[in-house]
Amino acid sequence: MKHPPGEISYHSLSAWFNKEMANYVKALLTERDVRRWLVSDDKVPHVIFFSDKKATPTLLKTLSIEFKGRAALGAVLAGSEDLARKMGVKTRPAVVYVQDEATLTGDTFDRDLKKEPLSRFLSRCVGRHRSEAQASLKELTSARSAAGDCGPSDGHFCLLLLGAAEAATAALRSLAPKLWKDKVKVFYVKDADFATAFDASPDSVVLYRPKRKRFKLFSGDTGNVDELASWVDAAVGEIEMAPVIRAPSGKENRVEPRAKVTAVKEVRREGLTERRGALTERNRGPATEKPEAKSPRVRTPQSRVAATGAGTTTPRSGRGRDAWQEVRAAEQEAEKLEAELGSLQAECELLTQEVATAEAQEAEAEQQLTSQSAAMLSE
Repeated sequence: MKHPPGEISYHSLSAWFNKEMANYVKALLTERDVRRWLVSDDKVPHVIFFSDKKATPTLLKTLSIEFKGRAALGAVLAGSEDLARKMGVKTRPAVVYVQDEATLTGDTFDRDLKKEPLSRFLSRCVGRHRSEAQASLKELTSARSAAGDCGPSDGHFCLLLLGAAEAATAALRSLAPKLWKDKVKVFYVKDADFATAFDASPDSVVLYRPKRKRFKLFSGDTGNVDELASWVDAAVGEIEMAPVIRAPSGKENRVEPRAKVTAVKEVRREGLTERRGALTERNRGPATEKPEAKSPRVRTPQSRVAATGAGTTTPRSGRGRDAWQEVRAAEQEAEKLEAELGSLQAECELLTQEVATAEAQEAEAEQQLTSQSAAMLSE
């Protein structure tokens, strides 16, 4: 990156640097944008900066580089007054660490917006998220289900509210920290079709064990915290639970190309083995059938060479020749699949190397930008 032609001044350097600087801040305009952003990655805390400027401040870009991969930063810029009002922000600038997805509320930063205090605040958010992230009530979305929450391979129990009843939501929110210690995840589900997998009515509460596709329906008062806690403790210890009608997730699990080729290869190998066995049985004929008596034949030297020579000889009988051709065709098909698998593996290795090179270059560029921004801020 080079400075554009022309006179170099403090103003031109600041404008050029702010334009070319890496930016990992998510621009948020509406409540829908915020909710989609919150469920995009559960591994990091989500912190929103409310600014009265029309462009992302340089300080915020610097923090997004410093905390990349550890915290997700969003920005609500000037003009998004409805969103600020919805989240209870009356004055700008302001910073909110969102901890409750339902109400879009959380911890706020009430000190001067300078780099060192903000960096310490974000570090505390990272620590709190690592210890408290799973001990809260969240919406079970398709993105979270695809990431593994309450999916077919999840070994945890899932306490699900099939709706958004206010009393039940409050009860589950207070239960979530306690149940997480017992390895029970707590979610609410807005998708009405989701309840059909359990044959349950809206606003019902079910305890679901996804790995075994079993569940138990709660029949008491969904707003009573003590009753819910006692029921979950008893239900977790039960061996028998009702099977679900169908898998609750509406999306199929993604299969990587290499796994898909391997699966196809195994299926075709099994089919090839079965065909070989069937052809062998057909060539043998019925077990009770006695072989026809044949006159002794004299084996000539040529016949011995043909019988013991290298390679595979084609059977002379019509039925045996057909069987041999079918087996040979199946073997060629298996060899073709082996070649395709090798090609895919080579492509995967090449892509892995390219990604590693790109990540190294990006990390080097980020390090340079961070040092440059730190130098400018110190000046």
